[in-house]
Amino acid sequence: MGRGARQRGADAEREHPRRIPLLHRAVRGPARLGGGPLTPDTYAALIRLQHGNRSAAVLDTYPASAYPSANLAYSAVGTDQRFACPARADSRLYSNQAPVYAYEFHDPQAPPFIPAPHTPQGAFHASELAYLFPTDAIPPLTPAQRRLSATMTAYWARFVATGDPNGPGAPAWPRYTADGDRIQVLAPDRVGPTTGFAVDHHCAFWQPSPTFQGAVR
Repeated sequence: MGRGARQRGADAEREHPRRIPLLHRAVRGPARLGGGPLTPDTYAALIRLQHGNRSAAVLDTYPASAYPSANLAYSAVGTDQRFACPARADSRLYSNQAPVYAYEFHDPQAPPFIPAPHTPQGAFHASELAYLFPTDAIPPLTPAQRRLSATMTAYWARFVATGDPNGPGAPAWPRYTADGDRIQVLAPDRVGPTTGFAVDHHCAFWQPSPTFQGAVR
C-alpha cells in the first residue's frame, strides 16, 4: 500500500472511527485475597493507613459490623474502589462510542483456584474463566453452575460472531447505556439485568459527581 493510500485510510478512520462492540466485565469480589485473619481493630488500622484523612468516611461506609468478617469488609473496600466502580465508569465512557454489554459475574460458590481460609473467595478475579473454559484443575461445577456455563459460552460465542451476545433461548442482555445503567448479572439460575450495581458497590462514594470534591477514587 502506498503512502497516499495509507494516509487516506488514516483520515477515514479519524472521521468515521469503527464502532467496535465491547463486552465489559466485573466480578463480585475480585479483591478477595488470601492472608491472615483481620479483627475489626486491625481492619480499621489498615484503612487508616491506606486512606488517610478519608479513612473515617471509608469505615463509615464499610463498617466491619456489616460483614461476616473484617476480612470481607476489607475486600469489599478494595473491590469497589479498584475494580467494580472503575469498570462501571469505563462502561459509561465507552458506551458513548460503541455498543457495550456490561456484566457482573456473581457466583459466591465459584470453585476457588487457591485456598484462602480467612477470606472465602466467592466470585473472585478471573473466577468466571472456569465457566467459559472448563478445566479439570478445579473442582467440578454443580448442575446449576453448568447451566450458567452453557449460557455464558453461548453469549460469548454469539458476541464473537456478531458483536451482540443475544440470541434465541437466552435471557435478554440489554446494551449498556449511562442513562439505563443496566448491567447483566451472571449467577447460577439467576441471569438478567440489574440497575443496582452502583448502589451495591457504593460508586457514588468512590466516583462522585464533578461538583463534589471530597471522595477519593
